[in-house]
Amino acid sequence: MLWNLGELSMKTILNAGACVLALAIAAPGHAQSTSTITQDGEDLGATVSQTGGPSATNAQTSIINQSAENNEATVVQSGDGNQSTIDQTGNKNFAPGISQVFVDQLGTDNSSDIDQDGDGPNTIDIDQDGTGNSSTAEQAQNGPGFGAGNSIDVTQDGTDNISSVEQGPGGTSDDTTAVVEQIGSDNDSGIIQNALGSGDLQVANVFQDGIGNISDVFQDEDVNQAMIRQIGTDNRSNVRQNPVTVGEDNFAMVEQDGSDNVSTIVQEEDLNSATVTSLGSLNESDIRQNTLSGSGSNTAIVLQDGISNESVIFQDGSLNQATVNQFDVTGSFSSVTQNGTGNIGTVNQGTAPPPP
Repeated sequence: MLWNLGELSMKTILNAGACVLALAIAAPGHAQSTSTITQDGEDLGATVSQTGGPSATNAQTSIINQSAENNEATVVQSGDGNQSTIDQTGNKNFAPGISQVFVDQLGTDNSSDIDQDGDGPNTIDIDQDGTGNSSTAEQAQNGPGFGAGNSIDVTQDGTDNISSVEQGPGGTSDDTTAVVEQIGSDNDSGIIQNALGSGDLQVANVFQDGIGNISDVFQDEDVNQAMIRQIGTDNRSNVRQNPVTVGEDNFAMVEQDGSDNVSTIVQEEDLNSATVTSLGSLNESDIRQNTLSGSGSNTAIVLQDGISNESVIFQDGSLNQATVNQFDVTGSFSSVTQNGTGNIGTVNQGTAPPPP
């Protein structure tokens, strides 16, 4: 027997208080449970709960399409081979978790794809627990002209997880926040916030714990922040802020704990600051600020503790500072180049101090 209330298609035009609940349960002997919800109107809510049996052939699929304003979508999937797709078009949509789109996937080979388009504040919360999960969350610029307050929160616990976040690319977006937490092996995270657009205060925070993690953050316009922490082996981090654009007050901090870690930070224009801390073996750090254009009060600090660490810092402008501390007994390398007025460069290489 197959209990499936999920094959549901609705088109409603409401002013307030509309809510749709779709429940799909797949019995052990059956292969697929599908839920489709289409809503057109304001203040709409959609909730999908799908549970699969022990068979590896179970495939739950949830599709939610909402258009207009103040909509909510919640998807909870437990089982094997789950997939969730949510598309919201309108203003102030809530796709839930703590706020409002919320996707909770428990199992193996889960996939989530969320697209929000409209004025902020829009919120996406994705929680994936299992193996081979993949998450893609995209928020368009806050409306046709201006908006603020979009946020994306992704938590992945398992192996071979991949997360990609885009927020307001090429548009006008202020106060956008993206937080990605990955625990496991072979995780990959990429965040693009308002790249080549206009907006203030984009914040990206990535935490990775495992082996072979990769993090890439690309931000543009002013007052951007990026914080990445990687613990494990073969981690790589690449942070770019305001490339080939004018920006102010950018900040990037990368902390790596493990072996064979590589960090590259590229910043342009005023008051940029970059801090990289690598503890382990064969770590590399490359920091470039203002890249032969403009001037500002840039600061770069690199601390590496391990074997065969390499650090290169290039600064262009005025009042720049570069501090490199490398504690190694075999073959650490450091190169600092500064161009401008009032620059200060300090490099310390030697034996690591005793622990406090």
